Amino acid sequence: MKNFPILLISGIDILWEIIIINDDKTINQNRTVMVRLIDIAREANVTVPVVSTVLNERYGKKGTIRVSGSLRARILEIADRLGYTPNIMARVLRGKASGLIGVMLDSGDMEIRFRQLDAFEKYCAAMNYNLLITGAHNNPERFLKNCHMLLQHRVDGILCHRNVFHEELRNNPKVVVFGAEPLSGMTSLVYRIDTAYEAAARLFAREKRLRTALLISDMETYDSIPARRHAFQACFGKAAPVFTVACQDENYSLPSKSKIQKLLKCVFLPQKIDSVIVQNDLWALLLCEQARIAGIRIPQQLSVVGQDNSAFTVCSEPEISTIDPNLTEFGKAAFDLLLKRINAPETPPETVEVDTILIERGTTMPFESGGGRT
Repeated sequence: MKNFPILLISGIDILWEIIIINDDKTINQNRTVMVRLIDIAREANVTVPVVSTVLNERYGKKGTIRVSGSLRARILEIADRLGYTPNIMARVLRGKASGLIGVMLDSGDMEIRFRQLDAFEKYCAAMNYNLLITGAHNNPERFLKNCHMLLQHRVDGILCHRNVFHEELRNNPKVVVFGAEPLSGMTSLVYRIDTAYEAAARLFAREKRLRTALLISDMETYDSIPARRHAFQACFGKAAPVFTVACQDENYSLPSKSKIQKLLKCVFLPQKIDSVIVQNDLWALLLCEQARIAGIRIPQQLSVVGQDNSAFTVCSEPEISTIDPNLTEFGKAAFDLLLKRINAPETPPETVEVDTILIERGTTMPFESGGGRT
C-alpha cells in the first residue's frame, strides 16, 4: 500500500495536522503531532473524562472522578510515553483561564529584578499559575511587540514594571504596575523607600553623624531615582546633598573607580560628609574599597548604607549595612493584587505599599568622638 496524506482535525486540542500513515500504520516520526486525551484514553482502555481527571490532578486541578492508584499510574505512564502536554490555547478557546501571567521587566538592575520575580513566582506556582516573562531593554518598539505577544497568548493578567509601562496597557483592567512610585489611574504596587530612609536617619542621629549624603545614578528616567531623591530630602532636609554619578552603561552598572575616588577626595572630605546612602549594594562595596584606598575608615569616619540586601553584603569586610526590599511581602502583595484584578477587573484602581527595611551591619557604627578624619 502506498503512503497517502491524511488531514486530522483534533476537536479537543484545536489542532490541524497533516501526517503520513505508512504501510505499517505507524506515524512518521519526522512529524510533530499533538497527543490528544482520546489517544491516551484509547491506549489505556478508559474514557476521556477519566484521563482528564488524572491529568488535571497532575497539573494541580481537582479531579471529578475517583480513579484507583494503579490506573492513575498507568494513565500517567502512557501520557509521558506519548509526550502529552496541556494545550493552553485550547483552554482559552473553550472559555477557560489560560493559567498564565505575563511579567514585563525593565533591563536595569537585573539582580534585584530577578529576586522580585522569584518572590512573585513562588506565590504564582502555589496557585498553579505559570509565568511568561519579557524584557523591553529600553526599546519602546520591542516593548510594544512583547506586549502584543502576551496579549496574544491570552494571559490572565500582567505584572508590569513602571519603567516599561506603555499606554496601550492602560485600558487593560488586569494589569498591576509595580515600582518606586504609583502610576496614576493604574493599580500599583509600591515599595516604600521612605520607611528605610527614616530608619537610616534615626540610625545616623544615634551615631551623631552631622552630614548625610545620597549617592545615586544620574539615570532620571528610572522611577526609583526621583523617588529616592524625594524620600531622602523628606527625611534629611531639602538642603541635604544629593550626588549623581554616571554609570558605565545603561543597566545600572557601576560608576568608574576614578569617579568614586574623585568624589571622595574632592567632595566628601571637603564637605565633611560622614554618612551616605548609596544607589545599591554594589555601589556601596565599591565606595568602601575606594574609601579604604583614600584613607577614610569605614565606618569610623564614614557610615555607609547600601540598598537591595544582596547576598554578598554579608561576605564583605566589614559587612555592608543595607536596605532590604522586603521581597517576601512584595511577592505576596503582587500576587494578591493581580489575582484581585483578574477576578474583579471592574473594581477601581488602587495602590498597595510595601515597607522597606533597614539592616544594620558593619559599615555603620557610632562616630568616633574627636576622631576626625585622617
